[in-house]
Amino acid sequence: MKSKKTIMGYAALLILIFHFYIPFLGIKAETIFARAAYVGVDLFFFLSGSSLGRRKKMDPVPFYLNRLKTIYFPFAVLCCVCAVYKRWALSRLVSVLVGWELLQRNGGAFLWYFSGLMLLYLFVPLFAKAKEKWGCKAFFLLMAIWLAIAVVLQYALGYKKISILLMRVPVFLLGFFPELWEKIRLGKWKAPVFLAMLAIGWVLTVRYGALYRLNKPLADFYYIVTLPRTLGIVGLFQLLPDHPAAFRPLEFIGRYTAELYGLQMVFGYDVEGRLLKLIGSPILTFLLTLLILLMGAIAFHWLMQKSEKLLFERKETEK
Repeated sequence: MKSKKTIMGYAALLILIFHFYIPFLGIKAETIFARAAYVGVDLFFFLSGSSLGRRKKMDPVPFYLNRLKTIYFPFAVLCCVCAVYKRWALSRLVSVLVGWELLQRNGGAFLWYFSGLMLLYLFVPLFAKAKEKWGCKAFFLLMAIWLAIAVVLQYALGYKKISILLMRVPVFLLGFFPELWEKIRLGKWKAPVFLAMLAIGWVLTVRYGALYRLNKPLADFYYIVTLPRTLGIVGLFQLLPDHPAAFRPLEFIGRYTAELYGLQMVFGYDVEGRLLKLIGSPILTFLLTLLILLMGAIAFHWLMQKSEKLLFERKETEK
């Protein structure tokens, strides 16, 4: 997808704002802006679905092995680092590593995004099979199955502890079926349509995701209402010229988003707290926190690449 890394960098900044923004103007708009920044996660789910949906072939075993190497391995390392740094009990570490904490604590689980993504990836080969057999019609079938599962879990079983992931399935599926929206010929109306979607999405997000968190008809339903905003953002980024200089910092950040997210959840709050005491300026504290975490993410990315080559390429050579 065009501008993918740039969108990822933008999404990473939104997530940082959501977690670490410190109001300094003393106006309500600041809080609303920060609370509405959760759309960054939706952008990542969309982009992940889009990357996978464009594949011509989806062999389950190689796919799962690749996800274990590229997603689960760094996640497991981050969990071990956090376990040492925050002195977790062994039971907590195991609970996070196997995904049990996600099933019990919803968004309160450590690095829930990684756990949720791995859980969702278990079904991606089935999504691919359905798409291969029924084409775009599979999207509506899968959406119907998703809705049925969500309703049964909440209203029949009273289980709402995985809603933060469950409410992101639609945006993942929208990304997984790019044929649905790429065939729409908007011509000169692209920019106005995407701007309108972004505006509508902002209104819905502010009203139902910031001022009030919509939990009807399903728990965490406010993640669903941000869909127009997510699609509007992606659409507008697609209209950018290739590699515009103004967006190169976002493209650079987009190379290290997984590492940036992981490190911010391990060290971010401590780094920001200490910097705020030392500096006193909220905006400077936020920027320095971003810089420190980004430097750490670059270093962690390098270490993971070296480790993957050492561990996985050696095994492939031995085979």
